[in-house]
Amino acid sequence: MKVHILDEKEERYSNNKKGSSRCYLCKVSLLEYVEGIPEDYMGFEVQRGIVNNKYLDDLADTIRYKRHIPPIVLISDKVIVDGASADVFDFKILDGLQRTHRMKVIYDTLCLILEANDSELIQD
Repeated sequence: MKVHILDEKEERYSNNKKGSSRCYLCKVSLLEYVEGIPEDYMGFEVQRGIVNNKYLDDLADTIRYKRHIPPIVLISDKVIVDGASADVFDFKILDGLQRTHRMKVIYDTLCLILEANDSELIQD
């Protein structure tokens, strides 16, 4: 998935921890994000799973009217940075599984409708 880097910060570990990590604040197109969602996106053990959430019932309207979608936090050990952009591979969703799941369902539904329309399965 190709993202545009808005800001970044490196965290150097202290005490007994070795190494560092880097945090990127990025933006990505909705299509790029949804098409980049891994098949096993719901399998990250820190997530609670999909639950009913009345506050996300209007996500289709949010997408339709291009309203703000709150940040989604991803983690990955495979990020290739090239200037102000980066390719993110094999990511896991740390925060935002509920929104991601609903976006994926909306996208898959639209693809199914478009595919059925193209194959003339939908009758007038």
